[in-house]
Amino acid sequence: MALAVALLLVEFALPIFNQLTVNHLSLDLSHTKLAIGLLAIVLMVGFTSGLYPALFLSSFAPVTASKSFKQSRGNKTLFRKVLVVFQFTLSTTLIIGTFVVNSQVSFIMNRELGMNRESVVYHLMQKKPGTQ
Repeated sequence: MALAVALLLVEFALPIFNQLTVNHLSLDLSHTKLAIGLLAIVLMVGFTSGLYPALFLSSFAPVTASKSFKQSRGNKTLFRKVLVVFQFTLSTTLIIGTFVVNSQVSFIMNRELGMNRESVVYHLMQKKPGTQ
């Protein structure tokens, strides 16, 4: 479901991004490598996200799990804390990166070029076959 939502967001945001960056990027899902890569990412993320809860829950005996839940000790608590800190660090880094990229694109779009764009004559030279 997350992949479908992400693809929809990309499809709707791509024209705005193209207009902002003066590029022409497109999302072509007919490429086999792209489809296989997306499928591999979905399977890998699904497997790894289900692995920890499966291992954690399978370590309980049914009788123990139905009784009052005791706080886990030792390596399990440390592992959980490391995961929480990693997620927090990663999300903070991505948010800061988003602001940096936004400010860089804004700077590029609004910077002073040192010349008047309207006074420039632009000529595109085409290369003829056989010339260097």
